[in-house]
Amino acid sequence: MNKQLYIYLLLLLIGIQVSAQQFHSLKENRHLQQTTERKSSTLDTIQLPFFEDFSGNDVYPSSQRWANQEVYVNRSFGSNPPSIGVATFDIIDAKGDMYLTAGTVSELADKLTSLPIDLSSYNASDSVYLSFFYQPQGLGWDMPDKSDSLVLHFQNKDGEWNSVWNVEGSALQPFKQVFIAILDTQYFYKGFRFMFANYASLGNPDNQEDAIKNDFWNLDYILLDTNRTAADTTHKDIAFFESNELLFSKYRAIPWKHYKLSKLSKDTMNYHIRNLDKTSNAVDDMKYELTLNGNPIDNFSLGTINVNASGVVTKDFSYQQMVSSPGNPPSNIPASLADSSTFEVLQYYNEYSSDDNRFNVNDTLKFQINCFNYYAFDDGSAELGLALIENGTELAYKIEGLQADTLRGLSILFNRYKDFGTADEAMFNLCVWNKAGDLPGEMIYKEENIKVEYAWGVDNFAYFKLKEAVYVPDTFFVGFETANGKFYSVAYDINNHYEGQTYFRKNNWSEITIGTPMIRPHLGDDFIYISVPEIETAQFRLKVFPNPVKEKVHINIASDKELPSNMHLEIFNLQGQSIEKRTLYDANISISTQSWKQGVYLIKINSENSTIYRKLIKI
Repeated sequence: MNKQLYIYLLLLLIGIQVSAQQFHSLKENRHLQQTTERKSSTLDTIQLPFFEDFSGNDVYPSSQRWANQEVYVNRSFGSNPPSIGVATFDIIDAKGDMYLTAGTVSELADKLTSLPIDLSSYNASDSVYLSFFYQPQGLGWDMPDKSDSLVLHFQNKDGEWNSVWNVEGSALQPFKQVFIAILDTQYFYKGFRFMFANYASLGNPDNQEDAIKNDFWNLDYILLDTNRTAADTTHKDIAFFESNELLFSKYRAIPWKHYKLSKLSKDTMNYHIRNLDKTSNAVDDMKYELTLNGNPIDNFSLGTINVNASGVVTKDFSYQQMVSSPGNPPSNIPASLADSSTFEVLQYYNEYSSDDNRFNVNDTLKFQINCFNYYAFDDGSAELGLALIENGTELAYKIEGLQADTLRGLSILFNRYKDFGTADEAMFNLCVWNKAGDLPGEMIYKEENIKVEYAWGVDNFAYFKLKEAVYVPDTFFVGFETANGKFYSVAYDINNHYEGQTYFRKNNWSEITIGTPMIRPHLGDDFIYISVPEIETAQFRLKVFPNPVKEKVHINIASDKELPSNMHLEIFNLQGQSIEKRTLYDANISISTQSWKQGVYLIKINSENSTIYRKLIKI
């Protein structure tokens, strides 16, 4: 089917007027842009078995198994993967930017190359097989075209790469498992490597939607081992396959001062586990642990749960200490804290008895919920963008809060376009509506001709402070309308959708029935918001961890070239006061934060020609 026709029909199905706004792929990856590239492995060769299911928390492949880092490891783009986490191949490089070689002709893009593997003691009689699961498109907006492909190469003992498998692009399909037997003697040596790669192309450069194609592929559950057959399609493993990182009903973040348990509609934890074996098995001692600002406040065990052969179990259970009588927080949660706090959730289980420990990596999940002064319904990961391309189009986003309060501003994650619409000049009108039934009602605030702004990083939303504070009820709508006819796009989280939450209007209000726009309202007392200026360069990259921080923050600086000799660090509090200032002589530094007050800080590192900013939360 023609790409544009495919998009048009899909948009009709979800009730969107193509003339007013369109979904599109992204030309950058903010997770990779803010992450310091990992160091290369120092390992010589590794031994069998080789197993990888990308269930870790790093955005890059593990340096214990992989030689490069061009793919994006994530939990957002896979559609019903075998286990939690996938490696996504697209047209975005390791630094989060579109490949400079990207064009309308399919070209080599991402590569995923194993470390050297010692196969010198094996031969064809050992029945060595490589298996993996792959999926075209996934939850990315763009399917790879037929001219695009995913390929697998083996490297022989002469250093030559031989193609052993490939598949052409197609629309979304379920994950499919592939088995490749290693039979040829040219591969049984110390230093054998295999490499996955995708070939990708951009669309029509004259078409707004089609120009930013990413041609997504997902890869998961790679196993290279002996004594296998092509009929050995199951694995003695029970794995998390989905991460439902919700602690408070549908809220990903809530203003700490709005934290009222009596008004939260759902206090449950979800487990999503899959049995990849051909026989029924059990998991023992399924647990969760909950901490607040590093202090344990709850834990619970579900005991033993049976999972049928090739079956899936979704298990919900209510929190224990989180549930309390109306208006009274649990006794182990402090009644008075600072204006921000962080909950951390750990979910895990003990798999059935087995001598094979290689699959244990997918038995644990961990996530955080940060509470400051805003609501968030998105998960912080943008899978696509929603472009507003007709003057006067309105987008309204329902905020179902926990109490009435004063609206101070909006954080909005805007996307960059590729060669369209002089985005730096795009303007919008910021709007606030009351509700009228289920729809936006009377407009109670409008601020006109605001310039679209961009910021780097996952949570570095651009903040737009209202010129006048607006009192809003517990449920209201926020959003914007296009002002000067220039293209602009809001980041969109495709993994989370709540019925009746997002609407657009050219003439009449219509619901957008997929995903969540990345818009966050800030409420409560007035505050100084530390934004991250858009003056960073690619001369060096900055990683700050942990974030939020409790006692000590670590700062790592990386560069493709030698680091500048005249680098300086300065840290500011919310009032703009400098609390730390030093000249940097090392790429890795640690700073004690024990004496800092809880809140948000801005880290600034600059050299003669480059400046990088990062926000840091102290808890």
